[in-house]
Amino acid sequence: MVINGLSYLIVNTANNSPGFGGDGGIAALATLNLGNDSGLALDSRGTLYVADQVNNRVRKIVPKTGVANPSDAYKAGIITTVAGSLNLPRCVAVDAPGTIYIAATETHRVLEVPAA
Repeated sequence: MVINGLSYLIVNTANNSPGFGGDGGIAALATLNLGNDSGLALDSRGTLYVADQVNNRVRKIVPKTGVANPSDAYKAGIITTVAGSLNLPRCVAVDAPGTIYIAATETHRVLEVPAA
């Protein structure tokens, strides 16, 4: 993934095993189950949205401010679930006002989550 011209590698965190956990906590300690082609999106404030495909939800990582290294800002950021009870969300996008669009492949639908 590239953010502001810098490249970052998104990996399954914690124990490097797929799973689910860590909502409300530090992103680097959370577990996800991304599947083979989970989508990512970045909004204008730098919040990262991840299609946690196998866990049937979209998670968001709000970067920690005041961190010298940009990649550490995401590791130290807080992760939460933005939309759950989906059916294999594959793609996620965010428009300028902050509305989130999620494509759920199994239901052939796009879910719209209004900006908070």
